[in-house]
Parts: sequence; structure tokens; C-alpha cells
Amino acid sequence: MMTTERREFVRVPLHVDVQLKGSGELVLATSTQDLSLRGVRIDHVEQLTPGEECELSLVLGSGSEAIHVEIIGRVVRISAESMGLEFLGIRGVESLDHLRRLVLYNAPDAGLVEAEFREHRGLKKREE
Repeated sequence: MMTTERREFVRVPLHVDVQLKGSGELVLATSTQDLSLRGVRIDHVEQLTPGEECELSLVLGSGSEAIHVEIIGRVVRISAESMGLEFLGIRGVESLDHLRRLVLYNAPDAGLVEAEFREHRGLKKREE
């Protein structure tokens, strides 16, 4: 049976630490399950609800050398094992560049990821 893929962006399996803030307070530190240029699936967090906006930081490395990819997101789905977050905005050019490189270097088809990035302005589809 064939299914139609509705996702606009390639997802890559990737496990990095995540810090989440909901309503301005640290909710939880958790880990990603997969990542795309438009969203992330993380280990389930009970404190957040569908539709809730949050701040998330993908933590690359550790200690004083850690790089934080700062993102504004919204909870779009919750299951027993995971939570899906849609990216609403990336804080800063460096964070956008780090996100792009994370997906690019972990994708099975780097050319497809580059094409996705060129077709979009930030996170939004380019207007024709």
C-alpha cells in the first residue's frame, strides 16, 4: 500500500539535547528524535499542550563550548512517545545556519535539503 508523503521538508534521525521553555519558564531538558528545516520531534514532554508556543534550544556540544540553536516553536502533535513541534521562527542568522547544517550533514540526500533551503525564505515558502 502506497502512502502520500505530505511533508514539505526532509526529516533526519538525529539525537541532540533540547531545552524547552513554555510560558517563559524552563519546562524540561529532553532529546530530539528527528529534525527538519521546519520542525522537530522530541521525546514526550507532559507539561506542554497542543497549540502551545514555546522556545526551544538545540544544544550542540557541552559546557562552555556548547552552541545553542534558538528557535520559537508550536506544539502540533503529542503521542505517548513523542511531541511534534513546528518551527515558527529561528533566532538569528547563526541559529538558522546551524540548523541548516545539522539537517544537511545528517540527510541521506544533501542535494534535496539544499533545494528545500533555496525554495524557502527562512521557514516560509517563497512567493511566486
